Amino acid sequence: MEQENDSGVEARYFPGQYQGEGGNMLALRLDTDTVSKKIESQLRGQRLEPYKLLENGEMEYRILQMGEPIANELGIQKIMSQIDAVFNSQTVQGNFNDSRYEEFIINMRTQLTREIITNLYAWGMSDVDVDGLINSMMNLIEPFMSRTLDNTERDSYGMKGRMEMREIYNRPTNQKISF
Repeated sequence: MEQENDSGVEARYFPGQYQGEGGNMLALRLDTDTVSKKIESQLRGQRLEPYKLLENGEMEYRILQMGEPIANELGIQKIMSQIDAVFNSQTVQGNFNDSRYEEFIINMRTQLTREIITNLYAWGMSDVDVDGLINSMMNLIEPFMSRTLDNTERDSYGMKGRMEMREIYNRPTNQKISF
């Protein structure tokens, strides 16, 4: 949902960006949308800025235009499609050892670089932007994907589930439980 606020800056609501008390931490840990939105904003020459925490626990972000887009609409769409295909909630749940993680990151970096260089001019991009763009995208993606190492992300689900069950069993019997 988009709207203009009093300052004339475009504001958008991005559901699930923040989960307050009682929120679903699992959904938050699997949510790759924040990173994807940051990458898309960079491609568009924009910056997302937290603006207001809404009553429902969601964060409203302002979109600030900081400069010119790095790519045209076709380029932005193609780059984001490639990122979304390999960087999503399913891949974050992977179980990589160190060498598989490194292979995944190298392949992703190589594929993005090859795709961007091949389509550089059709996407309205400048060759001076390629290295910085690839590095900044991967600097956002690599730490997020490190959750796949040694099954630590899935192990954290079990820990979270056990903690939630303990809370349920330790509640007074007259207290309502909502899910």
